[in-house]
Amino acid sequence: MNFGFFIPLLLIILLTYGLVQVSKRNKTRPKFRISRKMSLFIPIGYMVVLVIATVIIYVIPVNKESEYQPVEQSSVDMYNDNYTLLHEGKLDEVNPTFIIREWHQGVTDQKLLIKTQTLGGIPVSIIIERIPGNSDIIDSFLFEGKLIMDDFEVKGYNDDVIISPNANEIIIWDKGVRSFKLAYFQYDMIMTQFTSGRSYDNNHSTAEWQPTLYLKVPESIEVTIDESIKEQVIEL
Repeated sequence: MNFGFFIPLLLIILLTYGLVQVSKRNKTRPKFRISRKMSLFIPIGYMVVLVIATVIIYVIPVNKESEYQPVEQSSVDMYNDNYTLLHEGKLDEVNPTFIIREWHQGVTDQKLLIKTQTLGGIPVSIIIERIPGNSDIIDSFLFEGKLIMDDFEVKGYNDDVIISPNANEIIIWDKGVRSFKLAYFQYDMIMTQFTSGRSYDNNHSTAEWQPTLYLKVPESIEVTIDESIKEQVIEL
């Protein structure tokens, strides 16, 4: 249960009670009395704590499941521009800092099978660029994915993606479904909530770009794609 609603209400009651006691001019001392100094200190102290906590939670967000770091909109725009270039087949124009893995795979019998180890989809998009030639070498590039939640980037978002080149196969799967929750501090200047867990599905704003596996495949190689993942494959 969130007690953010009750704390401001309690402060208002205490402050009102203190002011009433101060305004009394009779000599009768009440059993419980709040001094004028204390009645002012409580709301001021509360606001100071509120401001400090807000700064801390936004600068150093803490989450048990994942690490979040603030991200500038300019960085998101630059990433999105490079993501667009990649999906237009302009790999040579992509900033290499976004390529998190690169390898070369040799195949035999000029055949390649792309499949998943688990049922259903895969945690990446796949782009296959057909290049001229009779080579048996495939050039592979993994472009990083991003998940942005309320101007915070989920670090380690790509860690669960497993891509295993093996002989004439590329096998893709993930370690399991993760749940993302972003806890932060919010207030509307009237009633305050100290913590709020915003899930991946009901966040204020969420933007997600899946990692992209970009393959340069010679035209001489026959490519077979597992039926369950064909929707995630683009052939240029």
